[in-house]
Amino acid sequence: MGQERVLRTFILAAMGLALFAYLKPASPDPMENTRARLTWFYLNKTHQPPEYDAVIIGDSRGLRGISPGTMEKILPDLQIFNFSFNAGGMNPEMFTEAEKLLSDTASQPIIILATTSLSFQTWKQDNSQFREYAAKPRDQVWMYLKGGNLSEYFQPMSPAIFPRKWLGMKPPVLVWEEFHQDGWIASDQQPWSDYSDLTEHQQKLAPYRVDQNAISNYMSQVRDWTSNGILVIGFTPPSNPATIEVEDAALDFDPSGFRSQFETAGGTWLDLPREGYETYDGSHLTKASAVRFSEVLAQSIARYLPPAAAPPMHPSAR
Repeated sequence: MGQERVLRTFILAAMGLALFAYLKPASPDPMENTRARLTWFYLNKTHQPPEYDAVIIGDSRGLRGISPGTMEKILPDLQIFNFSFNAGGMNPEMFTEAEKLLSDTASQPIIILATTSLSFQTWKQDNSQFREYAAKPRDQVWMYLKGGNLSEYFQPMSPAIFPRKWLGMKPPVLVWEEFHQDGWIASDQQPWSDYSDLTEHQQKLAPYRVDQNAISNYMSQVRDWTSNGILVIGFTPPSNPATIEVEDAALDFDPSGFRSQFETAGGTWLDLPREGYETYDGSHLTKASAVRFSEVLAQSIARYLPPAAAPPMHPSAR
């Protein structure tokens, strides 16, 4: 009798929990509605099999600005993964982890380096976001990767959602994110930030400089990859042009000298247009601009692939 009561209580509690999860309101803050999806995204990103022809390494501009799915429409013979992270650094740990994702059967393995001066700051060499998700317990990884829908269904909810929902209270800035299996985050915000005055951004960067040891390690890795038959592509992902100028100057980064070192090390540097793309915060591309840039990037890479693999050139890349 006691066991039946316990079982009945358990079933009623489970039904009540499922009903509550089904009926819970969406938060007026889009970020609150995608917390479980965000966790799935980064666990998926840090637990990938070695099955790719091309792997992208970068910081948040690479993470949000490059869509592998868009690139694969132009380069259908390649399977591409975006291995970029927020505040991502260019360093040996990330190079090693990215190389692990390359398939042994790739006819021409490719490493794509979405390089910014910001990724050579000393504090970014800790790879904090990658390490956080790579070290998650196995049961949590399994739950999110095998039961992602359940994780979203039962994701935690703040009780404050109810009064905010009823009163129509929204945060002053709404940030929207769309997480993709291929490692890309499409993002936007409303309203867009006013980034006409970059004084504050410049002041925040003033205490820092690029880490010359990190740049030396980067060049050494490019030499190693190219000597092992890996095609290494480098470029500066587009952003607000004025923002990039401020960052390079504040961090004492020499783009021209950097490119010369890169090409001497055997890498292929792409001069891609920086104009014509929209950022919502002065740094990261909108979804539409990210798709457009990914098309241009894919067409540019196609020039360095065997002729049989090169598709007709997209008008925007001419």
